[in-house]
Amino acid sequence: MPVRNLIYSWKYILFMFIFFPLLFTGCKEEETIHLNLNGTLNGHISAYDEFGHSLDDNDNILVKLVGTNPLVSTLTDQDGYYEFLDVLTATYSLELSKEGYTTNSGTVPFIGGEIPLNIPTAIFKTSQTVVSNLSLEVVEGNLNLQGTITYSHESSGTINIPVSIYISDNPDVSKDKYDYSTFLNLRSDDVASGADFNLDLGSTDDFSGYSPGTTLYMRVYGGTSFGSGIISDGFRARGGTTGEPSDVISFVL
Repeated sequence: MPVRNLIYSWKYILFMFIFFPLLFTGCKEEETIHLNLNGTLNGHISAYDEFGHSLDDNDNILVKLVGTNPLVSTLTDQDGYYEFLDVLTATYSLELSKEGYTTNSGTVPFIGGEIPLNIPTAIFKTSQTVVSNLSLEVVEGNLNLQGTITYSHESSGTINIPVSIYISDNPDVSKDKYDYSTFLNLRSDDVASGADFNLDLGSTDDFSGYSPGTTLYMRVYGGTSFGSGIISDGFRARGGTTGEPSDVISFVL
C-alpha cells in the first residue's frame, strides 16, 4: 500500500476511535415527566341576608364537592373557610347549604397542580318577604300592580326590598316556569312592612309576543333570584333568594 494511503487510513481509524464514542456519551436516557393531576380546592364563603347585607354567620356551612366518588363534603370554620385536599382533575359542582339559607351551587373546572384553586362565594338567607292581596289594573295601556308587602330586617338604614314578578300564558306560572320576568325594588322608607304598595310595570306593548285578547297570569315573590353573587375563576354564585309565592292573578291584553 502506498505510504500516503496508509497515513490516511490511520488518521481515519484514529478519528473514529476518539469521536465515535462521544456520540453516545452525549446522549442521555429519555426522561419521563410525571404530571400532578391532584390538587387543593379552597375558599371563603360569605353569608348574606336576603337584602344583600353581610352577616356574621359564616361557620358550619355545608360544602359538597359533587362529582367525587364517594361524595366528599366539609363544613366551613368560623371565618367561612373550607378546603378539599388531594382532589383529582375533573369538572365538579360546588354545592353550599345551611339551615335557613337558600342552597347555592356552581360548576368548577378543576385542573389540579401544586397551586390551590381558590373559589370564594356566597350564600343567602331564605327570603321571609311576603307579597299578598294582589290586584292589577290596566290603565291606558299601562300595568299597575297593587298589593301588601311584609318584610323584616335588622338594618337601621334604608334598604331596597326586591320583588320578583313572573308572567306567562300558563296558569301554573312560577319562578321556574314563566315567559316574562322583571325584578323591581321597593324602598323601606317609602313602604313600611305590612303596608300597601303600587308598582308601575310598564306598557302592555312589552308583551307584543302575545295576541290581543290573550289572558296572562302573574305570580309575585318577595326577594330575587339574582343578587350580589361573587364571581371567581369561572364560578358564579347564584346570588339572592326568593320567599313564598303569591297567589296567581290574571289580566287580559
